[in-house]
Amino acid sequence: MKKATVILLVFALLSTSVAVPLYSYTPAIYGRPSIMDMGFVKDYIVSWWRKVVRRYIYGELGPAENVSADQQQAEQYTLPTTKTSGEPTDIYELLNYMEQNKVEYSTQILDYLEQNNIPNKSAQLDLLIVPENIYVTFTWNELTIEVYDGWIGDQNYKEYVVATATSELMMNLYENRNNIETAKNLILDAEANGEISYTLKRINPTLAEWIVYLQLTATIFSIVGWMLFFSEKLHLKGKSTTPLP
Repeated sequence: MKKATVILLVFALLSTSVAVPLYSYTPAIYGRPSIMDMGFVKDYIVSWWRKVVRRYIYGELGPAENVSADQQQAEQYTLPTTKTSGEPTDIYELLNYMEQNKVEYSTQILDYLEQNNIPNKSAQLDLLIVPENIYVTFTWNELTIEVYDGWIGDQNYKEYVVATATSELMMNLYENRNNIETAKNLILDAEANGEISYTLKRINPTLAEWIVYLQLTATIFSIVGWMLFFSEKLHLKGKSTTPLP
């Protein structure tokens, strides 16, 4: 294979490896990074490909991917009564702690939205926590977070996500609640390992402008790269089959 063909192949593969993951980038989940956050975007792309390889090449499902929600149980679920004194030590204490400290958590959410340049929109999260099979609903009314036992049904908030996550991830997120970058990377690793999965039921997306530009640029480079690669291959094939005079 000619050196030019190899270069075109590498160029096309690299462009595609960047473009494809960015089409699933969700500002509602990961925020709107600035141009200075290239490290996080790189981590997102690597995490996306780790997930694809794990699921579709090795056929491995993570603990949050091989369970299905029981809708009847979700609607009837009631959290057990738990008293939290001091720092929560398990997922039940954590949920109770969050309910008791809604003001603190609401302030942290407002800070997160501001720091990550995310518009403040009302949202609902129906969450199944495994392996305990805990069903809980979180709602955000643009000012305050609320925690409900079970799944309360669609409340027509602007954004609506249904997710499954491990209790270990939830505890790790709590322990790193004051470090947003660490928390985002915990979610990336969890998604790569199948410790969280989510479905976007309703989303009002906002553009992560430079992510869109990077996505479009990588897509154009990918298309051009593959076109040039196949053109070069056809050219070489034509030369090899041309009869000698």
